[in-house]
Amino acid sequence: MEKATSDVHSFPIESIDGIIVLNVKVNGVEGRFILDNGFSICALDQNFAKKASVTFQKIGSVNDANNNTVELLETRIESIAVGTFNLKNSIVNQLETALFLPCDSIDGVLGATFINKVNWKIDFEQKTASISKEEFESVGQVLEFSTGRNNISTTQVEINGKSLKTMIDFGYQGYIQLNKKNFFTNDIRQQAEVRVGIQSLSVSGLGNIDTTYLLTKIPVSQSGKSFLETSELVLKSNLCEEAIIGINYFENYEVIINNSSHQYILTPRNNYIAPSKNNFNVGLYSIGDGIKIVQLNVNDPIAQNLELLENVVSIDGKPAANFIDICDLKAYMKKKRIDNESVLIQVEGNTTPIEIHARTPIKQSITFP
Repeated sequence: MEKATSDVHSFPIESIDGIIVLNVKVNGVEGRFILDNGFSICALDQNFAKKASVTFQKIGSVNDANNNTVELLETRIESIAVGTFNLKNSIVNQLETALFLPCDSIDGVLGATFINKVNWKIDFEQKTASISKEEFESVGQVLEFSTGRNNISTTQVEINGKSLKTMIDFGYQGYIQLNKKNFFTNDIRQQAEVRVGIQSLSVSGLGNIDTTYLLTKIPVSQSGKSFLETSELVLKSNLCEEAIIGINYFENYEVIINNSSHQYILTPRNNYIAPSKNNFNVGLYSIGDGIKIVQLNVNDPIAQNLELLENVVSIDGKPAANFIDICDLKAYMKKKRIDNESVLIQVEGNTTPIEIHARTPIKQSITFP
């Protein structure tokens, strides 16, 4: 990291459903990048790379959020900078950002190769961030972490007294995930909201079909120190660690990342209440030239009348072709969810519309073996 001309650089940040977006310069050309310390290096969208005069020379590989190995083009670039902090001669990947953020104009990913070389202070309430080579100070709670050879940061988090190696991933739009193969019990099946279908969208596109178990208000601690409980806890397959802690959990705090001493300092936000994620009991997504059912809440009797990957022919009486653009579909369903309004869908081969809704309650307990 080239020496900065000032001790601290402060700047505004945006948020896409919690994911942090900031301005970054590559070879002097400015773009909008997501902040993702779960991505081991930085990455550029192909169109932005051309603007920044970056050409890719060879193929590398990464593991994405679906734990799939994906081959990506890579090269070294002259500089990648946030304000006066400039990382020289850094390896970057070429990445099609529309695969995982199809409705936002994102030029790249500021990954761990940059993030880990400075210290950070992130204020979600004011939508500002600061970086410095000197450590930030605060009176908040300390969360210790370590960084591996792949630049990824992990910590030990205790859930109901069980210590878990936990990846810290600001690119994960969620709270906490656990690898269900290590923790699933029949008791959890009875306590959780059970969802079957495609659960994630990443570099490799839509994830595989999985069954997940969703609980809420779960205690979190480290070495006996209690942190704020997590609003959501998800058990799912194919995690690269025992657990992943995402950006939505950290939104509960003003966050300091002192990479120099491998410590997060977390100060709870005054009067902050995490938003309730009232997901629809049936998930829809645009695949190919149609809309399909990609997720079902099996706790809901409606799920018994539907099947995964069934074609949807109409939504609220409008032909599905009106919503083929995934951004139009997402915007429509988001407004319905916010307004607590149900949606009528008709599937292929069934002339009777089916009412889906976003008011399914989530149970609030968990028991590990």
